[in-house]
Amino acid sequence: MDINDIEDVVVAALTQEGHEGRLYEVTDPILLSVREAMEEISKVTGRESRFEQVSIEQYEEMLVEHQILDDFTWLINYLFTNVLDGRNASVTEGVHQAQRHDPKDFENRARETAETGIWSSEPVSAQTRTCRG
Repeated sequence: MDINDIEDVVVAALTQEGHEGRLYEVTDPILLSVREAMEEISKVTGRESRFEQVSIEQYEEMLVEHQILDDFTWLINYLFTNVLDGRNASVTEGVHQAQRHDPKDFENRARETAETGIWSSEPVSAQTRTCRG
């Protein structure tokens, strides 16, 4: 979700007439998996990135190994097994309803972010980065 789209909806809801009592659910205009997002980032940066999925048990073991607090580990487990498991995945019209324009999609946000140069520094170990989740 583009932060500017969120800002547009909030500003409209707080400063313009006609938004009283309305609830705007804002989402990206396209559903993407983490793997698809990593592929898009690789495309716009010209650098290989890949996503390696691990089980929630493996992830919890890593959190324990890194001495992450039990409450945080519980929350991560809950989020990945109950909230972010796909059952809540949907595309909504909140940005368009509040602002009369479509939200910016991930491809454009990734390209604009790449153009800032923030992703251009050389990684410490190699040209390939791996995201685990």
